[in-house]
Formats: sequence, C-alpha cells, structure tokens
Amino acid sequence: MTQRKLIEPNLAPGIYREDEVPESAKTAWDCPRLEDIKLVAQGYSMEHVRNNMLTKKKQTDAMWEGQMIHMVILEPEKFDCIMGELPINQKTMKPYGRDTKTVEEAVEAWRSQFPEGDLLSPEDKSKFLKYREVFHGNPEAMELLEASPKEWREFWVIWEEPNTGLTVRIRLDAYAPDFRHGSIWDIKSIADAHPDAIAKAVDEKGYDIQDVTYEAALEDMGIPVSNFFFVFLSKDPTPEVVRRRLSEQDRESARSDMMWAMSKMADCYRTGEWPGYTSDNDIIQMRKFRKRVRLAYD
Repeated sequence: MTQRKLIEPNLAPGIYREDEVPESAKTAWDCPRLEDIKLVAQGYSMEHVRNNMLTKKKQTDAMWEGQMIHMVILEPEKFDCIMGELPINQKTMKPYGRDTKTVEEAVEAWRSQFPEGDLLSPEDKSKFLKYREVFHGNPEAMELLEASPKEWREFWVIWEEPNTGLTVRIRLDAYAPDFRHGSIWDIKSIADAHPDAIAKAVDEKGYDIQDVTYEAALEDMGIPVSNFFFVFLSKDPTPEVVRRRLSEQDRESARSDMMWAMSKMADCYRTGEWPGYTSDNDIIQMRKFRKRVRLAYD
C-alpha cells in the first residue's frame, strides 16, 4: 500500500452518471466516502480513518469479483460486450495462464478495443452468467431491477449534509423511482443467505449506516425514498438470492450513529486534527460475537 495525494473538491453537490465523474474525484478527492463514515460510526479512531483515506489500496480478488457481479446484473449489455474469454492453448485445450506472453498480448489487444474490458477464464465467465441467471430467477429481485431505469443504475451522489456542512461522495447501485414510492436497493455478495449470516454481515460491515446515508442523501436532493432493500447473493455452494430490509428501529439507531460520525468527521476537517485512540477508558468492552439485527421480512 502506498500513500496517495488527495486533491481539492472539484464537483458540486448533485447526482452524476458514472461517466460524468472524473477519475480523480473517484480516487483522490479529499472528501469522505461512505466507507470512511462507516469506520467512524464503528468506533475507529479518527487517526485510523484519516490514514485509511490517505492509503492507496490495491484491488483485491474480492473487490474485482464484486465489480463483475454488479456489471453482469446491472449493466448486462456492457458485460456481454467488453468481457471476453482467455485464448485457448490448442495443445492442452485449456485457457492460457494469465502470466503467459500469449495472454498479455491478447489482453492488450482486447483493451485497445475495450479499455474497460478484460478477458475472463471460461469458468469465471460462466460463473458470473450463472449469478445473473439466479438473480433473474428471483421474482423479488427482478421487481427491483425492472423498476430501475438505466439512468438510475450505478450512479454517484455528491452530498453536502446540511447540519454539519460535510461533503460526502457515494456511489449507489440502483434506485427504482416507481417501486413502492421510491426504493433504493443494493447488491451484496455473501457466503450464505442464512438470517444469522446476513445479520452478522450488516453489523460488521456497516450496511445499516449505508442504508440511512443513501436515504438521507437522495432525500436532500428532492428524490423520494420510501424503502431501502438489500439484495443478497449467496455464492457457495449453490447461488441463492434473497431480498431483505432493516427494521425501522435499527434504521433509527443507524441514523443517530451516522450523524454522530459525520459530526466527528466535520470537526476533524474544521480543526485539521485527527486524534488517535486515548487511554481515558482502559476497560475492554467485549462485543458479542453475533449481534442480531432485526430484519423486517417482506
């Protein structure tokens, strides 16, 4: 990991398509992301949060797979167009390894035609297409997908929170304007769809903070929001899709956590100080391994 130089804000508050947001604003803008707000809400020190903002991270396999899942479902035409297959070794009749010169040349040629594209192994491409098939086979998931026009998929919101004045940049999966009077929804991949596994993921990954942040940002833009749905895609051993919501009680608690986190973040920007952990309270606070989040099932 290396340090990255952050730049001054360069986008006014508003809603932007993916191609309207310059790469510098996505990766190097000195403006907190949802990820940073989550970390504050989860109790990390402001020094830790700031270091995380300044650290340039390499893309992990999990991040890459998440991007592919989102593209194959939310942008199917794009996936089908720019994601090709690795060349086959005619001797072994298997795809060449990624570290071979043949593949390097093939990828270079492919990206000269499709700059955002890549070459996948037949197994990977088949796997992602299977995820799409499973998603399409779930009526509740398809209700959301079909109610979300292309302009309301994979879009950015630059939000200036009115109480703190803090500007936050967030990227939403999708919004269905006519589904139940306006619904945000987000795809999450998960090991399995058991209710306890979902509750644990919501707790540990701060999905509740994501829920209320997205809601507040869109509503401040004058966009009506009546629901936030998580569409969980379990990958192994057999892909499965479930649509879930958080209870209003948990969402209200998350709103309080979000505002507390944004207030702390705004104070750090105002003072230029990002304090670390203190020893004011040296008692270890044991957290339960599994915090049950009350999920409201449709």
